[in-house]
Amino acid sequence: MRTFTAFDLVRLVHEVERVSASKIPNEQKTLVLTELKHAVPEPIFCPAGLATRDYVLDNIQGALNGCAEKTTGKVPAKKGADSPTESAEEQLLRNSDGDTRGKGVKAGVVKKTTQKPRKAKRSA
Repeated sequence: MRTFTAFDLVRLVHEVERVSASKIPNEQKTLVLTELKHAVPEPIFCPAGLATRDYVLDNIQGALNGCAEKTTGKVPAKKGADSPTESAEEQLLRNSDGDTRGKGVKAGVVKKTTQKPRKAKRSA
């Protein structure tokens, strides 16, 4: 059996931070963080890093709570206003013939300086 050191467990903290800061949807973050939580070794396998193990688990739980707060906090719809029933992804899929490239960068207009007319060269 392999034992885990505090160095092994600290690597998990960095992975938790990477997942928390990533741009993946919160539902996916919750799944990944839950799997990371289950991947933390039991205390039997890391006797020299019990405090670090507890810190990693607290860090993962805090990240899970952060994802849950973001998903449950919804802005209530205004009364009388029609709220869209389909997501933005469904709208894009329905309008697949539309322009899906988004806004492009506009080319800047550069003012050219006027040039003097050139003299023709004589052939000898």
